[in-house]
Amino acid sequence: MNVLAAMQGFDGRLNRQPFWLVLIILMIVAMVITFVVGYAMTGPRFIQQYSQGEAQFEGAVAELIGGFVVLYPWLAISVKRLHDRGRTGWWCVPFIALQFIVNILELLGLSIRYSSNLAGWAFSLVTLALGVVYLIDLGILKGTPGPNQYGPDPLAPSGTSTATV
Repeated sequence: MNVLAAMQGFDGRLNRQPFWLVLIILMIVAMVITFVVGYAMTGPRFIQQYSQGEAQFEGAVAELIGGFVVLYPWLAISVKRLHDRGRTGWWCVPFIALQFIVNILELLGLSIRYSSNLAGWAFSLVTLALGVVYLIDLGILKGTPGPNQYGPDPLAPSGTSTATV
């Protein structure tokens, strides 16, 4: 499966190699968009303030825009990877919800990520834990061997019959 096909649609399965390739590309695109939007909003001081956690509103707006730009292709590769693991694509919802909750709270001036209180730390730990689970589950663990309810094994040699009796 080529990179463009991996980012289109939610049907089928995707193995780990194209998943990582597309994920890295999407992360770079999101970071570039975040910095371009933030720079357009505040000028050269954005990069320094953002890296120090000071440009919270501008950073949240920039991250939200960058996130929306890569949302569809990220969902496509994540759903296909979940399919390869034998699970429904609805497992993406907690990851999306958590990121957008953080962005909305920052837009409202209720920053959690850079907070030094217990709630901020707890929220950061939950975010970290979900991210680690996501990366291990979709990026490291092998998909189900052979065909499953979502399609044929993406690692099966082409032309090989994988029908079950």
